[in-house]
Amino acid sequence: MLFARHRLFESRRLYPAAAVIALFAFAASSAAVVPLLTPPVWKSEDNDYSTGGALVDLNGDGFLDLITSNGNDMARQPIRVYYNQGGVLELAPSWRSADIGYNCHVDLGDYDEDGDLDLAVAVLGDPGTPQYDKIYENLGDSLSSSPVWVSGDLDNSFDLAWGDVDGDGDLDLAVACGESYTSVPQKSKVYRNDGGVITPNAVWRTGPVDYTLDVTWGDVDNDGDLDLLCANEFGPNRLYRNHGSGLDSIPAWESADTWNSLQLDLGDVDGDGWLDLAVANNGQLGGPSNVVIYRNLGGTFETTPSWTSGGTARQYYSAVTFGDCDHDGDLDLASGGWWEPVVVFENLGSALETVPSFSWKFSNPAKGLVVESVIWGDMDNSGSVAVLGEAKDGDGVAKTFCLDEKPVREILDVRVGGVPLPYGSYCFDLEKGWIALASAPPAGTGSVEVDYVYSEKLDLLVTNWDPDDENLHFLHEMATGVAGLVPPSGLSVLPGRPNPFNPQTTIPVRIGAAGRLTAAVYDARGRLVRTLFDGSAAAGELELLWDGTDGGSRAVPSGVYFARVFANGEGRASKLVLIR
Repeated sequence: MLFARHRLFESRRLYPAAAVIALFAFAASSAAVVPLLTPPVWKSEDNDYSTGGALVDLNGDGFLDLITSNGNDMARQPIRVYYNQGGVLELAPSWRSADIGYNCHVDLGDYDEDGDLDLAVAVLGDPGTPQYDKIYENLGDSLSSSPVWVSGDLDNSFDLAWGDVDGDGDLDLAVACGESYTSVPQKSKVYRNDGGVITPNAVWRTGPVDYTLDVTWGDVDNDGDLDLLCANEFGPNRLYRNHGSGLDSIPAWESADTWNSLQLDLGDVDGDGWLDLAVANNGQLGGPSNVVIYRNLGGTFETTPSWTSGGTARQYYSAVTFGDCDHDGDLDLASGGWWEPVVVFENLGSALETVPSFSWKFSNPAKGLVVESVIWGDMDNSGSVAVLGEAKDGDGVAKTFCLDEKPVREILDVRVGGVPLPYGSYCFDLEKGWIALASAPPAGTGSVEVDYVYSEKLDLLVTNWDPDDENLHFLHEMATGVAGLVPPSGLSVLPGRPNPFNPQTTIPVRIGAAGRLTAAVYDARGRLVRTLFDGSAAAGELELLWDGTDGGSRAVPSGVYFARVFANGEGRASKLVLIR
């Protein structure tokens, strides 16, 4: 089944046609290998041991904000948010959590199914002393100032990941456990989601006791459920297979090497339809420092990596993440190390280059770049693209489906047999690019269809552990630098004004060519609330007013809603937050 891709631009400023033509001409003629500008366009003003990093539109203005998790094993520090102000991050964070901790890596997921991505935080220790992991709720405009959930069983955790372990369509939480500095190996574990409530104690643990520093979920064997990968120090990396409703406690795969692995990611490097495994190995406690790829050989990984990074010798590789930076249809790999450059390995079509095309560090040797997280995201919305009707084949058993693009900005709609699924009957991971349904779709070609938004112009952000130096934002060279490009034939939907709102909000829309336009408001579960417009529209600008009522003019309750607009084959959604 065919599906369509449409460029989307969220704008605050309109440009003359000549400027649009000039920019697209530059895009067509550009031949940059890794299109990231140096030096970074943004450097934070902070004194944190920044470790975890995540991007999410917290305040509903249409732009990705940066969350940093701080402290690591050095100090007890807060979570902070750098709000995105029209495409540019504020220099100093304007929000911080009320609590402090030895905070490490983070993951975003809508575990309570209210339409907003909540923040899970792994907590390490000082080191050695066991800690509790925690969740901050997304309130629609910021995070809860204190955790709404803390684990009942303590651990030393460096990372965690949301995933649907039991196939019920909601997000469970896997936690990587173990602390090597003080020789405290532990079993990694999973907390189950019971109807939007995370169990206080783990319901599953690994059989082996390891020093696990990272976990991630992915359908490694393409059987329609999420398997769990663990990156380990002083032992093999391990795969725990999902048998449909839970994980085996004994690993189904182990790497032959026992290097000190800090971080991993899954992505189809060679385009064969199977997820390959990238791992960053750190040499601080012995062994080599490199980035490696274990190819997926039809459902399991090779035990010895067939690709290893080369070039200048490194000691402290620490991070990896996949993303199609140059928008050529394959996944490139960002990485970096402690007191070493941030790098990007370009995908040459079926394999990564061994020497990175992109490499950057401070020119001043007195400044420290200690890479903890590398994050892809379109900070000025200059490359947003809507994918409408991406089709996936059901077999009557599979519930998990990988999208063609990652990272994803927003899931707009999921349909089975042409019928939209209510929000809450599926879950997703935007960064990893998968959706997991509560019920297996029937067998049939294209029985599942997904509408979503991703970006063709990914910027790269870096969290920097060095408290004397900055977190960084590298701009995609084809980005506009401002949120404001609308091609003459395009559709633009701006955030509601005001947003959050009470009692009414105005949604500005610009349509590049005359045609039929439909606009409607849906609730967080995908149910139609009210149709705002359905008819012919002239080219130009119009404003849609929503007064917080449904089709029967009844006031709807506080919550998260989505305005969806379609015109001339293009579609766009804008999140609205109603506060009574």
